[in-house]
Amino acid sequence: MLRIRIVLIALALLFICSPFPLLSSPIFGSSLNYPPYAKVGAYAFYGGDGGYIAFLSGVSGNISYYVTDVYPNSSMRLMVDANLSLGTEVTNNVSITSENLTDSIFTPRFLPAVPPQDLTESSIMFQNISCTFVANNAQYLVAAGAFNATEYQATVNGTVLTFWFDRPSGLAIEMLEAGSYFQLVDSNIAVPLAVQSQFQSYLPYIEVFVTGWAAAGLLFYAVRRYYVRKSERKFKQEYELSKKAKRKNTGPRQGPAT
Repeated sequence: MLRIRIVLIALALLFICSPFPLLSSPIFGSSLNYPPYAKVGAYAFYGGDGGYIAFLSGVSGNISYYVTDVYPNSSMRLMVDANLSLGTEVTNNVSITSENLTDSIFTPRFLPAVPPQDLTESSIMFQNISCTFVANNAQYLVAAGAFNATEYQATVNGTVLTFWFDRPSGLAIEMLEAGSYFQLVDSNIAVPLAVQSQFQSYLPYIEVFVTGWAAAGLLFYAVRRYYVRKSERKFKQEYELSKKAKRKNTGPRQGPAT
């Protein structure tokens, strides 16, 4: 029993005195100085076709990011799962891939995000791409909802890329370029101002339907009014002709005989 206690004390002293545990032991939750995406359990799910984020160059499908560990040395561990096709960044053209990656918290290379404080700058680095500030958008709508977003643009090999980031969290919510895009579908990192409902997704079709019925109703009313007026004119003309014919047949009235 004494020997076991001595071993446990020795291990405890080794753990306390060693500089390595602070670098390798995960933080449960997140540090107060870390961005919102740097916490255990944070996730982001995207759908897209092509794009210039890691594992989404020349692909179509969906990809999810899940933070499994956060470390005091400003690094985090990610689980990246993707259902891809025609990818240019994979050795084999597989349809499903899964990766466990270590990423930097303040300069992520895999997670599509930047520290929120960087979004006040005129230029930022995102996925090793230099981006320039364009504008702020109070409500930018994607599949995951409406977000308070900041827009940046970059040019890569002559192609203009446009990125939108959620201002409070720094998470990328959409990237557009000619022929490709990626868009946030679901996340617990970026909180939408409003979630796009199923009714909102059908609203454009409803508007077209209502507009079509309104136009058809106006056309029917105009046609009906035209024929009603035409019928009234015809009836009036026939009535006048009938009166004239009746007067002509009866002739003038004769006075009483004397």
